[in-house]
Amino acid sequence: MVIVNSDDFTSNALADFGVEVSRTPVTTTFTGNGDEVQTDGTHADITVVLHVRQPQYEQLETGQMQRKDGYVMTAPTQTINKNDKITYNGNTYRVLSVLPRGPTGSIVFYKYCEITLI
Repeated sequence: MVIVNSDDFTSNALADFGVEVSRTPVTTTFTGNGDEVQTDGTHADITVVLHVRQPQYEQLETGQMQRKDGYVMTAPTQTINKNDKITYNGNTYRVLSVLPRGPTGSIVFYKYCEITLI
């Protein structure tokens, strides 16, 4: 029987296809009148599997269209959050979502993050 775990992602996919990107954490706060303010933190270099594709569009509940330009996959232990920025080859992307991927909720093989070009 073969047991698959997060080490398989780290030592195979991430090692073979990983690229170094710059991750900038973004903190979101709200002013007294409800305006959203985003503040960039200190960037750090991380290794991810990056896939940029033709833009895909999704209609949100508000009726707006959301553009998705690709995704990144990170190690399950990597800190990455919604609204963080990923910079690669001079292009900056915003993280739209972070989804843990694995066979169960308690076992995470990698984090799947949808991104959009900003």
